[in-house]
Amino acid sequence: MQISDHMKDAVEKGYALAAFNAPSFDAMSAIAKAAKVQDKPVIIQTSARLVKQHTADAVGQWFRTAKKIWGAQCYLHLDHCVDLALISDCIDAGWDMVMFDGSHFEIGKNIDLSQQVSAMAHRKGVAVEGEIGCIGGEEDGLSADANYANPDETARLVAEGGLDCIAVGFGNVHGDYETKANLRWDIYEAAYDVTGLPLVLHGGSGLTDAEFARAIRAKSAKVNISTDLKKAYVQALESAEMKGKILSAPSAVHDAIFESCFDVAGTYINKFNPTEGTL
Repeated sequence: MQISDHMKDAVEKGYALAAFNAPSFDAMSAIAKAAKVQDKPVIIQTSARLVKQHTADAVGQWFRTAKKIWGAQCYLHLDHCVDLALISDCIDAGWDMVMFDGSHFEIGKNIDLSQQVSAMAHRKGVAVEGEIGCIGGEEDGLSADANYANPDETARLVAEGGLDCIAVGFGNVHGDYETKANLRWDIYEAAYDVTGLPLVLHGGSGLTDAEFARAIRAKSAKVNISTDLKKAYVQALESAEMKGKILSAPSAVHDAIFESCFDVAGTYINKFNPTEGTL
């Protein structure tokens, strides 16, 4: 099943695919194992910064190796990106989905560039995520103040941009929430009626189970988790146990990263796509 079909299935059946920003092969492998253990699909996504550092071919090979090791159902996605050349590299390297984040541009430019990305992606069977209304905070080298999506502009982007799914800004932020008072759930909960596309929830770390359930009921097919995975990564490296091991057994770093990322991924995969019960 292609990722776009899987997101449509999620909307129809009332679950969401967990999407984790993996900063390394260790993290990718841990996420893939968690998907296998849970017997659920997962999206492994990377920053544009990571791909620029290591190349799309290399990062794509990390992903395929992790997927092969664990025999998991995984999709590879490029998160927030405005570099069309880099997006093209990822498409050519066999990625499942790419995100063109045109939310920083005026609507006409967002539509024009989204069209360009969609045309080159769809020729290779690759799905495209777009964004309208900036997501606040900092992610993948892009920083912005939280902004609310305009329904009329959202409708235009979807009608003309050729997208497969869309992230809609409603006051949500990347990183830790200082306050949730700015969340405009009315905008988010109306977005599917405006777009008819699977929604993508950014800024998932820090939301409650009730808020996740609310977003999934609003037709979120993909929920992004980055900050919580990064925190687990850092805690694994900074633990007293690790400090005692690292000089004599540097490879212990990889084991610690793997285990911490595995735990985080397993929790969220099951949270968004439970085996039993309802969201």
